[in-house]
Amino acid sequence: MKIREILRLVFRYALGGGVAFLSLPTVVLGGFDVSKWLQLQFGEPYYGNRNYLETGLPVMLFGLGTLALTGYITLRRNISLQWLFIPFVLSILASVALPSVIPGRAHQGRVLVDLRYLTSALIERGKEHGRFPQNQDELDRATESWEGIKRGEKILSPYARRGQSVPYRFVYVGETSGPYLPPVLPQEPGVVYYAVSSDAKKLWLTATVLEQEVSTSVVLLPDAGGHVDVIEVSLEARPE
Repeated sequence: MKIREILRLVFRYALGGGVAFLSLPTVVLGGFDVSKWLQLQFGEPYYGNRNYLETGLPVMLFGLGTLALTGYITLRRNISLQWLFIPFVLSILASVALPSVIPGRAHQGRVLVDLRYLTSALIERGKEHGRFPQNQDELDRATESWEGIKRGEKILSPYARRGQSVPYRFVYVGETSGPYLPPVLPQEPGVVYYAVSSDAKKLWLTATVLEQEVSTSVVLLPDAGGHVDVIEVSLEARPE
């Protein structure tokens, strides 16, 4: 075999390998969602309320398809390398679309959005009454202003278990001088701890979330730096 032919083969396989590498994120991330679905079939963990098989399987099969197409083009020497442009473009487009198809930790972001919505409702009630809620009953009444929620209905968190949506549980922890950080975390996500100052002019919110999207491990909602995300609100200021 001539050196020129060897170099062509090396270039062909290197280029094919590079394009194939671009298909791996779709295969891996789609496979992760399929594995999460399998976890739900053989256990009873909490999970982000979405259909993992519906998103993961098509993504994984798409990745495997582009990977197979890349391999076919690369190994068939009579096919021009220009055809690798097709799986290359498909892999790039898939990588761009992945964050919207497989949201990952979006469940924690949804909890944060819900907490900020709750703070707005609490601020409005605080302005109306001159103070924030000072017991569990007042806190429950404040949450009734949640948009789209009828009186007596549960406010649903982004989590589910055994096919059933998990509602938020709002817990009044009494008058404190700072946020409530429970020494022992509950087993379920979606627990919102409400702490209020002695003069009822300032409050702190913390909440439990899943550490992973499918998990039995619960943590307090973290911020971008990995520390506990505490929402602090006063009647004189908007939420931080």
